[in-house]
Amino acid sequence: MSLKALLYDWHGWNLALFKAINQRGSDFTDSFAAIGNAVGDYAAMPVLAGILLLTAKMASDWHQHDTAVQLQWTARRLMTGYVLAWCIVATLKLGFDYPRPLTVLGAEVRVIGLPSDHYSFPSGHASYAGLVSVVLWSLFRPAYRGILPIFAVWVGWSRIASGAHFPTDVVTGALIGMVSAWLATRLVLRLPKDGNFLASQIHFHRLLVQAKLAFAAGNLDRSLALLQQAHIAGHLLLGPHFVAHLWMLRVAIARSDWAEIRGQGIRIAVVPVVHLLGRLPACSPESASPNTVKPAPESTGIRPILKEHHEQ
Repeated sequence: MSLKALLYDWHGWNLALFKAINQRGSDFTDSFAAIGNAVGDYAAMPVLAGILLLTAKMASDWHQHDTAVQLQWTARRLMTGYVLAWCIVATLKLGFDYPRPLTVLGAEVRVIGLPSDHYSFPSGHASYAGLVSVVLWSLFRPAYRGILPIFAVWVGWSRIASGAHFPTDVVTGALIGMVSAWLATRLVLRLPKDGNFLASQIHFHRLLVQAKLAFAAGNLDRSLALLQQAHIAGHLLLGPHFVAHLWMLRVAIARSDWAEIRGQGIRIAVVPVVHLLGRLPACSPESASPNTVKPAPESTGIRPILKEHHEQ
């Protein structure tokens, strides 16, 4: 007996289950499956991530900092898990290139939506549904968490009812999504709970304005010192962190400091990655050359700056 017959065909149960689900449809179930296909589309990930990040921004503005940290962490886990799941699913699809049900069964298949003939194994929709179910689990109250596995089953059933995938494709896809979510939870760290992101942003922009004025006046040492402080104030936020390194690069170019130019170029390249993974550099007022790999400790030197900002 071949490995495919054992793991994919399930001794004929894969085909039998597909027919039992796909060939017992109605107008209502067809509409329900079409909706499941739409909400389980992995192309919707940017929308979900955007909603999480926007909600986190609103929570931060309302001084609900623990909620903001939780929502940001969830969004970053979602994006990281999505990349992992997409890579695994794409590799398996191209590697196995199993035919879709329409190719195998022809006119017996009830097709909802656009027909497909290649890359059946595994299901990308089911992978996304499994990923979302695990990533969002901690955001839901225990009484409502049952919605998430129901969502994953709905999307998986929709792919079979639509004639797009066999049950094995769906089960494998869902497992890939859940494993990717688990890996993302291990890879992505929570941001340090260092307080008011809004105050950090305000203080960062004040320091940045002063640094720009010093740069325009030709006082590069003063400009760099202010940029170091701005970096500390804003490094928990992607935009300010990125801008601080861009300006440090500009100062380095003006000084013809090639070692610093190279170092800042590397930091600019890795800033989006370290923010996605939450592995922010450990910063201190004495140094503007943070370790770009080592995660930031719980206390990152930003508290004295925020205290000074509030006293002002």
